[in-house]
Amino acid sequence: MVEYKTKVSGGTLVIKLKGEMISAELDGLASGLDGVLNDSEKSKLLINLAAVTRMDSAGIGFILVYYRKAVIKQHLFALCGLKGSVSKAVKAAELDKLVDVYPSEKEALARL
Repeated sequence: MVEYKTKVSGGTLVIKLKGEMISAELDGLASGLDGVLNDSEKSKLLINLAAVTRMDSAGIGFILVYYRKAVIKQHLFALCGLKGSVSKAVKAAELDKLVDVYPSEKEALARL
């Protein structure tokens, strides 16, 4: 199962994900994050993937769902902390052409 932690930094809601973002591990994550997003009045959403060890097409789809939710609410959306196979998956899906990607949470928060 993918774990998550949230925090607020200025006007940005940061969601830190941990684990494998693969089809079999995503159960329950969406309902938890939906609640967090619905309760948040922040205008920026940053998803930190530094602790994600693997991502398949279901993980990419999951990111796209939350990107669309942010766009509908007219919120800024970005990813940070991509490494190894997660970075390769994001690039292969060309998600980095759609979404702002930052090397670190610190850099993302400074630029958002």
